[in-house]
Amino acid sequence: MHEDVVHLSNVDGVQVPYASSSVGKADVEFRLSLILAMFELRRFSIERLVHGPDFSTSSVRAIYRHKKTGEILDVMIRFHTWVEDGLIVRIEEFVDARYLEAYERFVFHMQSMAETAGGG
Repeated sequence: MHEDVVHLSNVDGVQVPYASSSVGKADVEFRLSLILAMFELRRFSIERLVHGPDFSTSSVRAIYRHKKTGEILDVMIRFHTWVEDGLIVRIEEFVDARYLEAYERFVFHMQSMAETAGGG
């Protein structure tokens, strides 16, 4: 991954920080670490891949389990990826943003309820 990689996401990063856009290798790695801290990855399978020398597009089915609540997040993600000199320089990620934002609100509610009940 290039040091100045750009990762664009169609999700509101204020509502869903782990799915926000990011700029720079360290920022992209930080966002990925947030995902791994919050979720157990159950499945990440490529459903479609078109690969060229400088550009690739893929559709991936991802299934995550939220570590604190156990809730399952099952999403299809499309990636457009550009490469220069063998390094990823740009990633565009497209997911059902409304679904992901609603999932985040639900999980937040579940965590708040558990903490109120003394379980968190």
